[in-house]
Amino acid sequence: MTGAQEAPAFHPATAVTEDQTAESAAPAAEPADAFTAEAEASNEPEQEPEHEKENVKIAASKTQATPAKPVASLAQQSAEQPSGRRERKQTSFFQPEKKIETEKLEIREGRGTKLGEIPNVAFHLSKVTGRDELLEDLHQILYARKGKLSTRKKDIQAFSGFTFTDDQQEAEMEKAKGLLSRFKNDHMIRLLDLLDIPRTDLKVKEARVEKVLHFLKAPSSLSDKDLAAKEADKKAAAARKRQRKDKEKDVKPKRAKKSKESKAEGGEDEEEEEKSDGAAAAEAKEEDDEEDEKPLQAMVPKKKKLPSEKTLQKEIVQTLSGVDVLEFNIKMLMKHLNEKYDVDLAEKKPFIKAVAIGYCQAKNNRAEEED
Repeated sequence: MTGAQEAPAFHPATAVTEDQTAESAAPAAEPADAFTAEAEASNEPEQEPEHEKENVKIAASKTQATPAKPVASLAQQSAEQPSGRRERKQTSFFQPEKKIETEKLEIREGRGTKLGEIPNVAFHLSKVTGRDELLEDLHQILYARKGKLSTRKKDIQAFSGFTFTDDQQEAEMEKAKGLLSRFKNDHMIRLLDLLDIPRTDLKVKEARVEKVLHFLKAPSSLSDKDLAAKEADKKAAAARKRQRKDKEKDVKPKRAKKSKESKAEGGEDEEEEEKSDGAAAAEAKEEDDEEDEKPLQAMVPKKKKLPSEKTLQKEIVQTLSGVDVLEFNIKMLMKHLNEKYDVDLAEKKPFIKAVAIGYCQAKNNRAEEED
């Protein structure tokens, strides 16, 4: 048959070769596919845990809530810095405040006695200084100011009572009462003693305040005791005691020396002493016998009349005005008065001391006012 196509010839060797080629190509494709799978697996992103995702979201929200501060450029920073030398601050110096000139204190005459003329009050005032807090507070009550240190005590001595007008009376007394009410217990007791106000029955603070206010309306002497005279007596007694002790110290060595000498001389001195003692006893007995022979009426001592206090005061002032009070003392004054009136004025001694001290204080006050 010529028109038909011829079928290809079958060669067994050729078929075997093709099958082997297919088998050898098939296993070579497997490793290529495995490599490609590993590469694709490595390129896939790893999945993060859920808590890490939440932390990232919180951090992102914080950065959005707090905007970043703008950073100034170097040019702006250099422009803000001052150019040239640093400015020096001026040194400030302490300047004391100018003292405000206050009005001069005007002390008016009150209805009572001046505190400096009341003997016991003057005595207590002599024991304190103007720096004492008690005098500062008292000056505030009396004159509505603390007063100057140099004149504070003098102002208090010149006080003779409140001088408020009718329209000021109630308000000023309430103010003084408020100041006194602030006093502590020991401070109030010192004030009562300074003004010589008895405090035996004043145990409540309100009663003490009322008593002080009543006294300051019209000051006057509230005690019959003379504290200055009492202190002078104590000092005199102490001085006499010292003198007596000094004499005893001097007498003991003399007696010891005399006894030694008498022992050395023997019994002659003893006989002479016994004779002298016997003669003295006989003379004393004769005097007693003569005294016993006098009538009883003659033996009664005559009591001389004492001068009045007014006469004594006049004589004391006259005597002190002619002597130097810095050297003249109470003992000299008593001796002068006893000799003048020829009588023992021992019972009038407290009065004489009070008058003498009052005279000296008045003299000192006049000298201060003149200065």
